[in-house]
Amino acid sequence: MYFNCDEVIVNKAQLCVAETPLTLATGIQKPGKVLMALVNGGALLDFRTKDGSTAIHRAVEHNSLEAVKTLLELGASPNYKDAKGLTPLYLAVTHASDPLVCEGLLHDHAIIGAQDLQGWQEVHQACRNGLVQHLEHLLYYGADMNARNASGNTPLHVCAVNSQESCARVLLFRGCQRDALNYANQTPYQVAVIAGNLDLADIIKEHRPENVGQYSCLFRPPGFSVQKLVFDGGVVL
Repeated sequence: MYFNCDEVIVNKAQLCVAETPLTLATGIQKPGKVLMALVNGGALLDFRTKDGSTAIHRAVEHNSLEAVKTLLELGASPNYKDAKGLTPLYLAVTHASDPLVCEGLLHDHAIIGAQDLQGWQEVHQACRNGLVQHLEHLLYYGADMNARNASGNTPLHVCAVNSQESCARVLLFRGCQRDALNYANQTPYQVAVIAGNLDLADIIKEHRPENVGQYSCLFRPPGFSVQKLVFDGGVVL
């Protein structure tokens, strides 16, 4: 038994994007038991809607920590990409979800480094939107703090143009390349000056290598515990 994505049409005006019962359930209050019941009834965890989204994509869009955690516990993959090539982790950043949603996906081995059409990765988006906790989680789990988008801009360049001082301080403290050049041969300092963000320009200019700190083995961002649920005869235990 499985649920076909053609069963429910959400909005005919938007190319008749179809949803599954599982993706719809991620948007209700306290979705955990409903999601478990659907999976017990045969719903496929990673079945996709017509736009390529899985239930975890929808759970992230709804900012439902309970739905994300339940789906991961049931064994759903956090790494399927939608029709735009974006993962649930990418959406967790662009939708400014609860930081625990982001950390939960990373804890369950979400792959970092998905890109949109402009080459923006999760770290770029976190810096553009000033999401310090998301950025810390991404860096802890191995995100490239010097990743370049299609314009050659690093996350620090993005901070510089968007006046995101807190994220810039995190990147500098973690050891990003302060003098990296984008494809216009501009450093983050120069970008900050051009954008009129002079206070941030001074922070970048005055940063010293001796101020760089590394993650300690004793440090870990707030925890997210996922215990895989065991199936016995199709019933979640």
